[in-house]
Amino acid sequence: MAAKHNLALFSLATLTGASVNFFRTDKESKHPIESLPVEKKGPISYSIMATGSADEIRMLAEDYTQNHAEKEFKELLETTTCRGNNSLHLAAQYNTPEGIVELLTIMGEEILPLTTQSNHSGKPPIRLLNQNKTLASKGKEEIDKLTGIMFPLTRSAPTSELSQLIDSNELFSERYSHIKSEHFKYNLKMAVLVINETREAIKKSSTHHAINLPYSKTKQDEMKEVTAAIISMRRRAFFASLFSFKDASEIRARYALEREVGNCGELAVLVYVSLKKKGFNSSCEIFEITNGDHVFNVIDRLPGSKLNDPSTWGENALIADAWSGDVYLASELPLRLKAYHFVNYKQKEQHYLAPFNPYFHKFKIHNTYYPDVEKKERTENSQCTISRI
Repeated sequence: MAAKHNLALFSLATLTGASVNFFRTDKESKHPIESLPVEKKGPISYSIMATGSADEIRMLAEDYTQNHAEKEFKELLETTTCRGNNSLHLAAQYNTPEGIVELLTIMGEEILPLTTQSNHSGKPPIRLLNQNKTLASKGKEEIDKLTGIMFPLTRSAPTSELSQLIDSNELFSERYSHIKSEHFKYNLKMAVLVINETREAIKKSSTHHAINLPYSKTKQDEMKEVTAAIISMRRRAFFASLFSFKDASEIRARYALEREVGNCGELAVLVYVSLKKKGFNSSCEIFEITNGDHVFNVIDRLPGSKLNDPSTWGENALIADAWSGDVYLASELPLRLKAYHFVNYKQKEQHYLAPFNPYFHKFKIHNTYYPDVEKKERTENSQCTISRI
């Protein structure tokens, strides 16, 4: 089978001029692993993860354990590719039509994780077909044919239902039982609490189920109605905030609760507002992947830390992703975070989750809550009220 793999890819490295190893059968790494700063019992650093292939990052995210970080890192180095391109990226851009079809046929279901990767330019393999000179020489029909084959393959594995809640005890015992910090335990407990409350409150999302299951016509119509409801809700919340002294996020959260609908943005806002109301003792921020269409919360990030380098956010910093139904250390972000993308083909739209690529995906902060500042403002407002009385 390994020989057939090599045949199907027929020396893509030669075509691209890149030194890339595909489907290696030998396990001996050519890299000096021992000299690299990787702890045996700790998350792989963000700066090192940024050099790995997005496919391996995705695979690690599915079964990540602290105690095997060194072993996983060795495997990561063995599959590093140029400019974030995996074998399917390179095949789509440089291979013949027959070679691409053969690769898809040989790999079968194993091709699926490769279809949703973004390279360092943010493109999945399907979007590189138009750059293939061999295909272009055969006419638009050949590109159209291959696009039609790859389009239904560019999809994500099913995620947990929106109604599924997080078991905080199970989460802690499986991932973080080695952490003794009471502050971390507090952050984790509160994050899980508000995420579960949020997922219980929001009944429908126009994006969440779009990456889970194939639709029937009835399901498609239902999702269109939910999309329209969310767009209308956002407009009303925006205009209401213009004529109110309340925080716009509080108004948006109230509208989402009343209508029981929302996408990742609404869920992140609800987590943010809920933690504020509960007097949360750590900071909470609303983060957006600016070129990945996903919104989530970051808890207890160190002030002044580098926005696009989670390894600097602090040992107690957590990612609280209500839409995905997960809470994890910020240092694990390259392994676990997903961006939301879509591809079009003949007036059809397919949504999928892409593994986070630190070379392409960047962050933006929308809201920040600091408990000390909040308490100070409340005290000052209270004193002003007393003075007026």
